[in-house]
Amino acid sequence: NSIRQNLAPDQWDQEYEIDWGVYIGKRFFQSFKAVDHVRSLSPIAGKPLLRGWDFGFHFPAVVFCQIDDHDRVLVLDEFHTPDVELEYFAREVINFSQSMFPNFSFRDYCDPAGAQRSDKMPRTSIEILRKVRSPDAPLVSVLRPDVPEAFAQVIAKAMAKEPGERYPSML
Repeated sequence: NSIRQNLAPDQWDQEYEIDWGVYIGKRFFQSFKAVDHVRSLSPIAGKPLLRGWDFGFHFPAVVFCQIDDHDRVLVLDEFHTPDVELEYFAREVINFSQSMFPNFSFRDYCDPAGAQRSDKMPRTSIEILRKVRSPDAPLVSVLRPDVPEAFAQVIAKAMAKEPGERYPSML
């Protein structure tokens, strides 16, 4: 991978392996001790998990957190990968979320940059995330097999996830 080749081993460990034992330069918190601040945590049943997204162009990341009963932020896990499209990354995060944290609800947060349009992508990062998070509407013909096919197609088009696939007007 070209990114890894351009970084010193300690830079890679610090930035991509999230190795808290590795640091470069002077530490901000001089008395930091991993034994006091880093440990394995399990999510608390009944409390939602928070996903904090950093959409970075081709370098997205997400951190999984939870607020405990003492208002502490518990960082449970992180997921990141270099050089990947956001929509693919978001789908992988959703799959990872469901497999790692079954039976938990999620709240998603990001910085305001996620609402910005760029010349690189036709949709904003938030629009992409909403598309991936929202399941497709169930087909009427599956829910109600007795509905005529022509009517089911009209309903499917009206409920399409992508605005461009819907009718331009309901008139």
